[in-house]
Amino acid sequence: MQFHNVADATQPPDGCQSEADGTFVVSLHASGEFAVTTFWPAVTVHDGERIEGVDRLNDRYRDPLKPVTKIQIQPGDSTMPDIALKRN
Repeated sequence: MQFHNVADATQPPDGCQSEADGTFVVSLHASGEFAVTTFWPAVTVHDGERIEGVDRLNDRYRDPLKPVTKIQIQPGDSTMPDIALKRN
């Protein structure tokens, strides 16, 4: 997942990888409103190297101008609302 700071589009997004059960931990560099994007790459391992392939979600949730959702994070927040995705 990537978290794009809505107030400052020049900031690179903060990101993280989710666990198999869908949980994740992300450290954000600021509070405020974030556009949330994500992708689910097909992964192969070749000679010990992890190679990310095509997005299994067909790039449906990768555009920060059309995010999965937007969330508001206040200083000290340690949880966020659930984010539901559908694979088509």
